This record gives sequence, structure tokens and C-alpha cells, in this order.
Amino acid sequence: MVKNIFITMTFFVTGLLAREWVETGTSRPSEPVWVVNTVSDNQLEISFDLGGYFVEDLPNGKNKITFPGGVPNLEVGTPDLPKMAQSIIIPDLAHMELSIVESEFVEYFHGKPDFFKREFDQKY
Repeated sequence: MVKNIFITMTFFVTGLLAREWVETGTSRPSEPVWVVNTVSDNQLEISFDLGGYFVEDLPNGKNKITFPGGVPNLEVGTPDLPKMAQSIIIPDLAHMELSIVESEFVEYFHGKPDFFKREFDQKY
């Protein structure tokens, strides 16, 4: 019985150590932060901050990216990247426009991070 528990705990700890936290803003693993600010009566500002993500080495030699609170994309033919969604309530008769005013991302090229910051004003 003790041997079975030891083997189970060994696999559990090994699984936890097989993934590495990649910091993009927070040194400790944490769920992404959503902030919804009311700018005016007819304008909202929504911010999303992903403090980092895990890179897990798979037995087939590939890597899997996850982050706390993220769910896998199970759609066939799409990349196996996690996603997260947040709901906001919009009145039925509202005439809404979506405008992305700033975006930041980190692109990895051969294992080395390159940081990019894009500022743009596009309406969707």
C-alpha cells in the first residue's frame, strides 16, 4: 500500500516539475487578470494581462503551452493553445463598436524572446 502511494506521488511530482513557468510579467504562476473600467456612459475599457504561461515537455518531443485558468482549444485543425473568455453585459439596443488601441506580445524565435509593442486604432 505504501509502495503504491509512493509511486503515485512520484508521478504526480514529476508531472509538476516537467513544466516550466515562462514569465511575461509575473514571476509566480497566477491566473490572467481582466479589468473592465467604465470610461464614460457609453464607453468601456477592457484590459487583459497574461502574467506568464507554462511550457510542458511532452513524451513525443513537442511542447504544450498552458496557463492557469486557460482551457484547451478542442477544435480540430486549430493549434492546441489555451484560451480564456470573459463575459460583459451589453444592452440589446446598443450600437457597439470594438476598437483595439494597444497590444503587446512576445514572440519567441529559436528559444529567445523578442518583445513587441504595437499601438494601433482599428475598428471592428
